[in-house]
Amino acid sequence: MRPKDGGPAFPRPAGHIPPEQHDCHPEQEGMTLRQWYAGMAMAQMLTADYVKIMAEVIKSEKRPDISVHQLTAASAFQYADAMLAHEEKEKEATHAPR
Repeated sequence: MRPKDGGPAFPRPAGHIPPEQHDCHPEQEGMTLRQWYAGMAMAQMLTADYVKIMAEVIKSEKRPDISVHQLTAASAFQYADAMLAHEEKEKEATHAPR
């Protein structure tokens, strides 16, 4: 079973690095798949009218305790979690005995 964060998104095993560069480029796991999905979701949110809409929501609900940035980041991770959950269901469905 994969970790809840989806595991590494872009791992770079030491074996794929030229031996002469092992000292300066050690094995790296990179960001998690959850972080990658959140970043992709956030990028889309920032290109849409999302920020303007969320600013209006915060203003209308009189929520000075939260910023658009905090709400956007939280929403991006909610999308990432939904994506990971959906992938897990798909995996279970395709491996389920019939």
